[in-house]
Amino acid sequence: MNKHLRRAAALVGSLALLCGMTLLLRYGYRRYLQSVYPLRYQQEVEKAAQLAGLSPSLLFAVMRTESEFDPAARSAAGACGLMQLTEETYQWAAGQLPFAAADIWDAETNICCGALVLQRQYRQFGNWEAAFAAYNAGGTAVKRWLADPNCSADGKTLQYIPYRETRDFVQRVFEAQRMYQTLYALL
Repeated sequence: MNKHLRRAAALVGSLALLCGMTLLLRYGYRRYLQSVYPLRYQQEVEKAAQLAGLSPSLLFAVMRTESEFDPAARSAAGACGLMQLTEETYQWAAGQLPFAAADIWDAETNICCGALVLQRQYRQFGNWEAAFAAYNAGGTAVKRWLADPNCSADGKTLQYIPYRETRDFVQRVFEAQRMYQTLYALL
């Protein structure tokens, strides 16, 4: 009997240790993922999401993919700030703001302008894949791809994105948005 009690106690102890390790790994990994997918500029993102009628998870995903939350980011093509806006795109979006725009480097202004550009792209193309592609490569390129039967069977959705950078961008934004939705229960 003593032998059976020792075995049962060892089994219970092993199960408790296994449960504890599982919880530590699960919540430790979750914390790690939250550090990789942070909620930086949360107030600015929430304001911009409300302004443009977009989900915060979408804006966090684009910002993380575009600049890794670096407000001083500048691309080789001259795109600036958190949402990586070109000067021309920024000028258009800043003119749509219901408040006085600071400058392209101001976090709130840059995020709000990026949100308005995303909103415009979605309204123009009607789906997020084409909208993200247009955000990255420009609307002219996406219109050309939608007209090409090698890229779009129906002229509305993209089956193939010829630019590797844009193809990767679209995929990374979708993946990041799913992570923000999962980690933070964001829409």
